[in-house]
Amino acid sequence: MIGIIFDMDGVIYRGNTLIEGAREVIEYLKSKNVPFVFLTNNSTRNAEMYREKLLKLGIDVEEERIITSGYATARYLQKHFKKGKV
Repeated sequence: MIGIIFDMDGVIYRGNTLIEGAREVIEYLKSKNVPFVFLTNNSTRNAEMYREKLLKLGIDVEEERIITSGYATARYLQKHFKKGKV
């Protein structure tokens, strides 16, 4: 179960600035074991890079909670097409 889905840019942060209250909301969800993930349509970074950015902003989450458009595209291609080179 995914639970709550957060867009990242504009909801959790804007550029390199954390949105007020975002850290507290994430910590609350973690303390109550409420499932959540982060989504982004920005394909310039992978989940590890986004995790590092979130850490710098004071939010500690696992990479598995971060779904990028690049990751979603790769999963779609794996599911719907034969193996090939991209």
